[in-house]
Amino acid sequence: MKLPYFVVEKDVANNILYVANDNENKWLMDNSCTVNQLNWINNDENLPKIFHCNAKFRYRQPDVGVTITFISLDEIKVEFETPMRAVTPGQTAVFYNGDICLGGGVINEIFKDN
Repeated sequence: MKLPYFVVEKDVANNILYVANDNENKWLMDNSCTVNQLNWINNDENLPKIFHCNAKFRYRQPDVGVTITFISLDEIKVEFETPMRAVTPGQTAVFYNGDICLGGGVINEIFKDN
């Protein structure tokens, strides 16, 4: 059976596209990301500079545990409890405390430990 290929990285400067052909390939797994263009439901001044909550990166995705660290007022680093598949820059990240939506933002950059 032929497996589909997924883009895992782009090197625009050298015109190189890196691909992998398995849904669970380690190159598709991300460990953290930065999120900017933040929009908090309640004032972000009440949030600690580092805190744990749940997040969603795709519609209908189960919540995943994350640790958020503020880099600036409009940028955070989001570290995943377990590696996540195919978190993509430009998509939205939404943060929750149980059933309460804390806010969200736009994924800016992803990081891997491969």
